[in-house]
Amino acid sequence: MPLDIKNISASFHLRGSVVHAVRDISLSISQGETVGIVGESGSGKTVLSLSLLRLLPSPPAVVKGKALFDSFDLVNCPDRVIRSIRGNRISMIFQDPLSSFNPYLRLSDQLTEPLLCHQSISRKEALQIATDMLSQTGIKEPHKKIHCFPHQFSGGMLQRAMIAMALVTKPGILIADEPTTALDVTTQAQILSLMKTLQQKYSMSIIFITHNLGIVAGFCDKVHVMYAGMILESAETVSLFKNTSHPYTKALIRSVPSLHATVDKLYVIGGPPYDPSQPLKGCPFAPRCEFSVAECFEEKMELTEVAPNHFTCCSRIKKGEISL
Repeated sequence: MPLDIKNISASFHLRGSVVHAVRDISLSISQGETVGIVGESGSGKTVLSLSLLRLLPSPPAVVKGKALFDSFDLVNCPDRVIRSIRGNRISMIFQDPLSSFNPYLRLSDQLTEPLLCHQSISRKEALQIATDMLSQTGIKEPHKKIHCFPHQFSGGMLQRAMIAMALVTKPGILIADEPTTALDVTTQAQILSLMKTLQQKYSMSIIFITHNLGIVAGFCDKVHVMYAGMILESAETVSLFKNTSHPYTKALIRSVPSLHATVDKLYVIGGPPYDPSQPLKGCPFAPRCEFSVAECFEEKMELTEVAPNHFTCCSRIKKGEISL
């Protein structure tokens, strides 16, 4: 099921200040597509995903814009509608699986809850569906493991259990918020392979949030690069890596450690990240950009197509003044 996000903004109104976490973001996800959202910590990736599912506390959070899904506007629809969609037709995998499960409840209670809330089935049927989904995620002896508590699972197994809980209702869209961050490389590969297999099986769309460009390169169809709550570059994955058109994206790619680089040659993006509580004028990356000039601090930034289906916010690239 497609999702069309139009001009989403999210801010937190705190005492004496307003933190603009997401600024006027528009993007779309087609059925069966995997869309990556990348950027440094604090760039607004998680806030964007939580805004779509109305999981931000209000107050202090204020979310504006539209997110159209199957004729519903997720941002502005009634509470009963978003409750019928969240955890049912749109599910989310959170960053830390251990803190996302209730430590006092067995997995059987937590995995069957979405089914019992959204479908008219018995607890016995829900338990069988949840057990089958645990089996599909690669957990051995699922009929026994489903009665365990979260602390009895390893990190990799708990991540698989979270994927099972997210997919137990067979959603149209899965939001995966850094699902492999705390896992070793081998387990990461297994989890990604599992997600891709289940995506193909259920014709599911995936919004994949991460700071790992290596995963994005091999997993996503399209990529949106976020910084300071904005999208600075947007393109199909191959185009983004072959024809990088924003200095921030280029800096992120250069920051990926190489096996052949020595410690003293590791590239680091200079300067502090943008402070979202400060007013924005010009390009938010300008203070850290090696190509910035005076107008970069003044001109309004807008995404412009620089190649087929490839958009960038860099005014100097658009004017042909620099070539990365």
